[in-house]
Amino acid sequence: MINAVVVEDDIVYKTKLLLLLDEIGVTVLNTSSTIEATIETLTHTNPDILITDILLDDKKIFEIYKNNPAFYKIPTIFITSSKNEVDYKIAKKVNNSLYVVKPIHKLTLKSSIETLCGSLNKYEVNTNNVLFIRGRFNQKIELEFEKIIHIEQKHNYCKICTLNQEFVLKKSLVNVIKELDKRFLKVHRSHCINKDYIENFGVGLDKIKLKNVEIPIGLTFKESVKELIAQKFSVK
Repeated sequence: MINAVVVEDDIVYKTKLLLLLDEIGVTVLNTSSTIEATIETLTHTNPDILITDILLDDKKIFEIYKNNPAFYKIPTIFITSSKNEVDYKIAKKVNNSLYVVKPIHKLTLKSSIETLCGSLNKYEVNTNNVLFIRGRFNQKIELEFEKIIHIEQKHNYCKICTLNQEFVLKKSLVNVIKELDKRFLKVHRSHCINKDYIENFGVGLDKIKLKNVEIPIGLTFKESVKELIAQKFSVK
């Protein structure tokens, strides 16, 4: 997967940008809205790409490079509503960067990311039965599918639950499911389960009991659950 850091001080535009990134399958490691917070974020994370507005209040993002030359190596998309040629020339000094004028279209964003990081399609293929996530200290973790019991979406991230651990993945449930195999089933708009851990069903199919938790079944997902019962759990 491609991991990004997003820098934008306009909350409305930031929200739109995060939605676009989620739709094209890019994981956002962190966001910031000030020069100071951006320096802190980039110092403690290792993103594949930086997507940033140029003007943040009365400062410009170029200030992050003054005492941090290593940041020049991070592939960067500068997104701005400014048509200032001076800003353009400064931005071009950053290796492996692109300059995009707002508003940015989904396909323009996807194309820009692929230009800097390579095709997004190769990140969607998962033949190893593992989910790639980031640990507490931004280390890369390969979480085996068989250890995942259920996944719950919380706001703009997902909580990945095993028997004794929980992990956070800054990605929507819809896009996480794309990386999983057929043992996983979405049973609620905010819940996906590993069918191998099913122990029982609630009366009226209102919930599913897994190894160590009960998960609600959404009304629109009851038919798929009934099909699951008929295929795998009915007595022959």
